[in-house]
Amino acid sequence: MIIYVLVGVAGLLYTLWVFRSYRITQQRNKLIAHGILPSEYTQILEKQMPLVARLPEQQSRRLKGLVVAFLDEKSFSGAGGLVITDEMRVLIAANACLLLLGREKSWYHGLKHIIVYPEVMIKMQRTMNAFGVMEEKKIALAGESWSYGCIALAWSQTKHGATCINDGRNVVIHEAAHQLDQADAQGDGCPDLDGGFNEWAKVLGRQYKKLVKQCQVGEKSMLGDYAATHPAEFFAVGTEYYFEQGKRFKLLYPDLYQQFYGYYRVDTATWEL
Repeated sequence: MIIYVLVGVAGLLYTLWVFRSYRITQQRNKLIAHGILPSEYTQILEKQMPLVARLPEQQSRRLKGLVVAFLDEKSFSGAGGLVITDEMRVLIAANACLLLLGREKSWYHGLKHIIVYPEVMIKMQRTMNAFGVMEEKKIALAGESWSYGCIALAWSQTKHGATCINDGRNVVIHEAAHQLDQADAQGDGCPDLDGGFNEWAKVLGRQYKKLVKQCQVGEKSMLGDYAATHPAEFFAVGTEYYFEQGKRFKLLYPDLYQQFYGYYRVDTATWEL
């Protein structure tokens, strides 16, 4: 008898969870489709994020709806005495939502909270160098992404990434890419692809190995040394360049660009003026 009661309770809880998830999804989709970004927020984007001006009109409208939904669901807190402002919230949300412009079924489901630091974070970290040797050293971090629903960002670097849109460096895009990658709890440079895994693994695996060899012999590359430290970093750094230097990225890595285009579903090479 007790077993039947427990099964019934479990079934009821599951039903309530499914219903709540459905309601949240419906509310989110409504905000994305019809959410109106306050005029002061729009002014922040126009003044502080020049990339928005490059977007096609339809994508620009969708981005604003995504920002409304993002701000509705995610919480923010400042560290080191930093007071969170609307400018911080809007720029972080907008840069993160760039990755969702073409992926209508995607969302940062696991991400709940964003911690913002005034400047870069200094910490000891173990990393693998290009020769496969683990090293422990003090590093300065512009951001971090954790699989338990939180990212940390340095505001100085976040603002620079939003305003300087041609250097291939954007910490919010980088950490947001990690969140997409970590959605399956793997964080291995292979997000949910909706199929096409074999080709993704083939192309990214080949390019990653090539980059590692380039770093080992000191050869310069667009993606840089950090992308060679782990496949997850290769994906995140590649995402930064895909959204900030799409035309050059496509020219230098046409097969890699095609894989990113298949995933993000926006042709960023056409954004550049």
